[in-house]
Amino acid sequence: MTWLVVSVVAVLVVDQVTKRLVTNHLAVGQAWPVARTVAIRRVEGGAWARSSTRTPWPWLGLWTVSAVASALYVLYSPRTHGPAVPLALGAALGGAAGNLVDRVWRGRVIDFVAIGWWPAFNVADVGITAGVLVTLWLR
Repeated sequence: MTWLVVSVVAVLVVDQVTKRLVTNHLAVGQAWPVARTVAIRRVEGGAWARSSTRTPWPWLGLWTVSAVASALYVLYSPRTHGPAVPLALGAALGGAAGNLVDRVWRGRVIDFVAIGWWPAFNVADVGITAGVLVTLWLR
C-alpha cells in the first residue's frame, strides 16, 4: 500500500506543479518550442474535453468511484506481488486525481505537451496511460 500512496502523491504533485508553471508563464495557445516537433503549448480543455462546459458532478463521482474500485480490486487480488503493480496503479490514480483536481478547481483540464499532430497532453495523462499499460502488462 505504501508504494501505491508514494506513486499517487508523486504523480499528482508533479502534474500540478507543471500545470502551475505553464499557467503562470504561457497564455492560452502560446507555445514554447523545445525541439523540431515538440513544444510546450498551453491548451485548456484538452483533446477529450469540451473546454466551454463543466463535467457534471454525478459523472465525476461515478468515474472516481469506478477508478478507485478497479484499482483496489487489482491491488488486493491474489496475483499482485511486489511493488511494481502498486506503483503502476498509483501512477494511474495520481494522474486521474490530477485531472480531477483541474476539473473541480478550474472547470477544465490544462494540457501542455504538444508533439507533432498528436493532441496536447499533460503529466497526469502520462501517469494514467503508463500506469494502466504497465498494470495490464504485469497482470
